[in-house]
Amino acid sequence: MNFFERRPAALAACISLLAAMAASFAGFFGRIALMIAVPIASSLSALYFSRRPVRRIATLNAFSFVLLAGALTMLQLLSTSALYDLSVGGFERRAGEHRLCADVIEVRHENGWSASYDVALVSIDGERSFARGLLLCDSAPGLSASDRIELCAGFEPLGEVYSDYGRTDRDLISSGYTFACRLSGEVETVGSARRIGAMLSKLRRETAAAVSLFTDSKTAGLVKALLLSDRSGLGLLRRDMERSGVSHLLALSGLHLSVLCMSLERLLKRLGARRRYRTAAEAIVALGFLVLAGFPYSLLRAASMLALTALAGRIGRDSDRITALFVVGYLMVLADPAALADAGFLMSFAATLGILLVYGADVTLRGRLFRIAWDWNIPAAMRELFAGMIVSLGAVMFVTPIQWICFGETSLLFLPATLLLTPLISLTLILAIPYATAAVCGAVFLAGRVGFLLTLLCSLIRAVASGFSACGALVSLRYPFFLPVLLLTAVGLVLLSRRPGADWFRSLGVFGISAMVFLVSAGVYDAYSAKSAGLRCFNHSDNDAVAVISGGECLVADISSGSRMLMIKTARRLSDDRVTEIDTCMLTHLHRAHTQALKQLCKERLVRRFLLPEPLSDSDALFAKDVAELAGELGVTVEYYPRPDAALIDFHGVSIRVGEPGYLERSSHQLIRLDFGLGERTVTYAGASLWESGQELSGTVVIGTHGPKIKSEPAPASGDSFDIASEELRFTAKP
Repeated sequence: MNFFERRPAALAACISLLAAMAASFAGFFGRIALMIAVPIASSLSALYFSRRPVRRIATLNAFSFVLLAGALTMLQLLSTSALYDLSVGGFERRAGEHRLCADVIEVRHENGWSASYDVALVSIDGERSFARGLLLCDSAPGLSASDRIELCAGFEPLGEVYSDYGRTDRDLISSGYTFACRLSGEVETVGSARRIGAMLSKLRRETAAAVSLFTDSKTAGLVKALLLSDRSGLGLLRRDMERSGVSHLLALSGLHLSVLCMSLERLLKRLGARRRYRTAAEAIVALGFLVLAGFPYSLLRAASMLALTALAGRIGRDSDRITALFVVGYLMVLADPAALADAGFLMSFAATLGILLVYGADVTLRGRLFRIAWDWNIPAAMRELFAGMIVSLGAVMFVTPIQWICFGETSLLFLPATLLLTPLISLTLILAIPYATAAVCGAVFLAGRVGFLLTLLCSLIRAVASGFSACGALVSLRYPFFLPVLLLTAVGLVLLSRRPGADWFRSLGVFGISAMVFLVSAGVYDAYSAKSAGLRCFNHSDNDAVAVISGGECLVADISSGSRMLMIKTARRLSDDRVTEIDTCMLTHLHRAHTQALKQLCKERLVRRFLLPEPLSDSDALFAKDVAELAGELGVTVEYYPRPDAALIDFHGVSIRVGEPGYLERSSHQLIRLDFGLGERTVTYAGASLWESGQELSGTVVIGTHGPKIKSEPAPASGDSFDIASEELRFTAKP
């Protein structure tokens, strides 16, 4: 069961990868400490084992293994430090404005008042540079991919660029960016870039445009996700698959590469092609797939692993896949330490390891299932179905800790969803290749027919994913007892590995017991927590939101516009409180401009119910009608609370009093007041400038930012006063 027992290279690579992971999370001084500690520890260990030559680690002499592991670890630490401290940190330490020459690789975002571009530097103040990063503009200069530009810009910390959207510097580094700069002044186009990255970006854009010609937008979005690794057009399907626990099917990895290669292998075998020609054709298709997808980490890992395994077989060496996995992982992280910040790479690596251990050569699972099926007369299809379930469980066993770190939640329906959607996604990928080829070449007849089949298949995928998503089976992993359960599971696996005859097939029993303990504990914890109510206040720029958590459900009182980004940001921050879904979105006032925002919330199923103020005018009535029609089509409930008088709403024991609509003479914006009753405690949200109306504010008062423009200091409240824009506010009480 100890899969490192006969794999010294894999064990040494694993140690160095763990050290690189620790270094990527540590700061500058932490990395310096690691680079000092590793050679000292390696030297002392080598000195110790040099006097005991009979000691062996993973079939290798202990002295040699310690030197190997120490050397590999130091290389990883040096590479990680070069990325974070010299490359990224070097740009952030550059103060003032600089004269840059850069090539535009891709247009990320552009509208009438702002733009952002993916650029590759040519020079900084006349000095050569080869870094890739983001160019941020407070205007729309109208640049195109492949433009070579000259500009003046100042560098900004990567972590502050998209902090409002919850993206950290590690997220941007994992996307290949090492700097962010903001345009100051004019930008001048001086020529055309001839970079491979710009050429590949152009190829991807032309392919994306071609595949959109013969199908609807939803089908084209799925095809682009599977071929180009572009998930921007998936819309609701992406959210449904995330909530079903099968988002990994949309992240290109070894599964998709294997499907393509195996399908091509079977086709060429039927055509009578020789082995060398089949291998060459598969290599060309795999390389083309990598180019179209933009070389994502998970797909590059799978292709490299297959190539290394094939090479080992060619030169007569043992083609051990677990060793190949760790060696490829080590080389990828050594070449690009940002891979350790990419959740797709980590999950792909962990899932592959779980599959190889449970269903690989170490455990003859096929032989066991064959004997069981022979004795019990079980059909072969049922045997393969059971094998698929075992493989999925093996992958989940290793992926769960990464889900806890990266996402904080998982789905209880991952197993049936994976078994149903995997063949459908695989068939879609197989059909997408000839469809994209026909679309690019202009073969209208073939593209139209295959596109029709893809449309039917995509409709089936959306229906299945939507059904699983509607079940609401997401479970948060942010419970305080998850880490102890995880550690106890690891201890159980270690104890099991010491028993003779133990293997990873039996380890699934330990994992199953731990999962049951966690789910029962979560149920008991939620049942106790449902007796208490919580209130959280958020500020995102000039938009405010107040979340009420009570009775196991969540209501977000959206003070501003019901915007999609506000709801996404609020949901992300609520995940720390184990909230996996926002049940109700309550608006305090209606604006015609909010129509599209609420429609977007409906389409993406970010909420299950709208609580809106009763329309008081014809324009409000038209607004409410539009939202109600779309909500009815998508199964979202719309309810109204009475106006213009003050309304009292009860949400699982928490009283919400919406103040009467009022206005200041100097503004047409409505004054906003919300009083939340948490048992014996009352928390008042006082919108911007509410104090100018003369209303009495007492108890706990939260000073908001939304409302008429603030032109005076808030009047002092008789109780506690908090500024929503400067503090993370949390109130708890037992109603």
